[in-house]
Amino acid sequence: MKIQLPILFFLLTTLSIHSQNKKNVNEVVVDKNGKVLSKSTNKKEKIYTPDEILNSFYSNQNNINFLSKMISFRFYQKTPFVKFKDIMETKNNFCGKLIKKEIIEKEYSNNNLAIRYKLYVEYEKRKTTEQVVLIKESESSNFEVFDYNIKTN
Repeated sequence: MKIQLPILFFLLTTLSIHSQNKKNVNEVVVDKNGKVLSKSTNKKEKIYTPDEILNSFYSNQNNINFLSKMISFRFYQKTPFVKFKDIMETKNNFCGKLIKKEIIEKEYSNNNLAIRYKLYVEYEKRKTTEQVVLIKESESSNFEVFDYNIKTN
């Protein structure tokens, strides 16, 4: 038993490290005799950098359904989806298409689970200063939009 435990730990660690680069994770549960109790395959979510999330947020501002997948449930606790949809439609009509965005300031929380971006954003009709706060629920999850504020210049 003493030899089996380190070998089992080594195998599980090796499988875990190897599976971190896979798109799917296969899980097999076995009992102490090696009998397979269950098998399952789980899709592994790709983890994006905060800047990739921010870029995707700005590139898809006219696609509310796509944006809704990037928004934290905590955002919707403050701003219901219908209101967010109306705000984005009004902003898109008022400001026009995105021309460029530039990060002015980037601030991380102490635990690195939240980032506040301050941006200069130029649209067809308006120039704005915007703030986007991204949060993540855990170390292994993607960042999501928690707060979005617009101020016209």
